[in-house]
Amino acid sequence: IFSCSTIYSMRILQFFCTVDPSLGKVDTASLPQHTRMELLMSEITLNKERICGPAENPKDITEWDETYFDEDGNITQIMYAGNSLAGSLPLCWLPSTLRRVFFSGNQLSGSLDLTGLPESLALLKLAANSFGGSIDLRYLPETLEVLNLGENTLVGTIDLEHLPDVMQELYLYTNEFSGNVCLTSLPKKMTYLDISENQLSGPIDVRYLPSGMEELFLNDNEFVGLTDFSHLPTSLTWLDVQNTQLSGTLEKGEGVSYMAENSGVKLVEW
Repeated sequence: IFSCSTIYSMRILQFFCTVDPSLGKVDTASLPQHTRMELLMSEITLNKERICGPAENPKDITEWDETYFDEDGNITQIMYAGNSLAGSLPLCWLPSTLRRVFFSGNQLSGSLDLTGLPESLALLKLAANSFGGSIDLRYLPETLEVLNLGENTLVGTIDLEHLPDVMQELYLYTNEFSGNVCLTSLPKKMTYLDISENQLSGPIDVRYLPSGMEELFLNDNEFVGLTDFSHLPTSLTWLDVQNTQLSGTLEKGEGVSYMAENSGVKLVEW
């Protein structure tokens, strides 16, 4: 049994899935936010009722759990973490007014298309799910400050050279990313980067990290080679290069946590 609104959303979804590409690009942004939210949740196959209410008597979107609106009635934040939701997540349907999105700690799977996110989005957390496939970090919203995709099964290379200028925190830990990474063009405002527990390889250059970088996790990868650690920012209080094939000398001052076990990096107290 489906509500009239849900049936309408399903028909809209069917239309977009079958539209002739030769007719040109369809403007999905013109859809009402309640329709976009129903389409976003349309591929959730388990525990959807925890957010939307029972299928036989679904809640109005204004009554969905952990769904927040501004004074004009625009959706600004959804906090659907830890609800054991299963299924896929078509991010293209996120309403354009969203600023903060939480879906961490569920059982979501499928691929992630990060190229059409809301232009006002500041935070996106999708950690601890089962998302797979490759991702494209080159076209994230210029407003995005925090992105957490840790603890998934994402693969492929990662481009860290075209991140939003305002990005402060990026979490890509515990995935299956591979290939080289460039750390010389990170956003100037970045304070936290975690790319640990992947299959990343090659040499790394940490001479040009952002001046305000505070924590950097490179551990449990296949990085290799002599590394110059003499130009680390003074703000860096946590650096982990454990379980890599990096080498070099790392001077450890008071109040910092540098870890280099099972690597060729030598820690020197000063």
